[in-house]
Amino acid sequence: MTKRSLAIAALSAAAVTTPLHADAPPTRDNLAALIRAAGLVQHFHPTDQSETVDWSAFLRGSWAGVATAEGPEALAAAIGAALTPLAPSMQVFPTEAPPAPPKPLLASAEQPFAGVQFWRHIGFTPLQRDGLFARDVMLVGLRNAEALRTTPDPTKLRLYDLGGGVSCRLAVSVWVDAKGRTLPLVEGSSARGGADAAWSASRASLDALTPVALVWNAVQHFS
Repeated sequence: MTKRSLAIAALSAAAVTTPLHADAPPTRDNLAALIRAAGLVQHFHPTDQSETVDWSAFLRGSWAGVATAEGPEALAAAIGAALTPLAPSMQVFPTEAPPAPPKPLLASAEQPFAGVQFWRHIGFTPLQRDGLFARDVMLVGLRNAEALRTTPDPTKLRLYDLGGGVSCRLAVSVWVDAKGRTLPLVEGSSARGGADAAWSASRASLDALTPVALVWNAVQHFS
C-alpha cells in the first residue's frame, strides 16, 4: 500500500466514524489538505513559532474549522488562517486561481537580516526520544559566502499541491535577525484553531486522528 493510500484509508476511517450535522461537506480531502500543509510547515519551515508549537494541540484545534469548509476558496482560507501564525510568509490558495507570489521580505532597520535558517534532516528514527526523526536547525550567517551557495534561498517559494483543490507556496528557509529571531516577526500570534459547537460530538474521533496525521507526515517525508 502506498503512502497516499495509507493516508486516505486513515482519513476515510475517521470520516466514517465522525458524526456530522446534515449539511456538513465531505471531510476527507479537507483534512488531508490540512495535514499536508501542517507537515510542510512542521518539517520544512523553521520559524520560531513552528519550532515551539505543540503540533498535536494545533491539529486538534484546527480540525473543525477546516473540515467544514465548503469549496477550495473556503478551504484555502481556513488552512491559511490556521497556519499563518506559524508561517507568516505562507500562501494558501485555490489551485485553479493562484494569486501572484508575494513580494520578498526586505531588510529594514527594524528587521535587519543576519542569516538564513533551515532544517537539516538526519533521518527517520522511530526510537528518537524527542520525535520520530532526527534533525538539526542550521543557521548560516550572511558573511559566510561559501556556505550560502548551498543554503536554500528564503526568497524562493516552492509550490505544493495540498489536494482538495488547494495549493500553497512556502519557502524551506527563513531569514534570521541579529538576535536569532526568525523573520518576519510575529507579535502576539496564536496557533489555536477555532471551535465549532456543531462539532462537539465529533471531537473524540478527530482527536484520535491526530497521532495518525503526525506519524504519516513524518513517514511520507523521511521513509
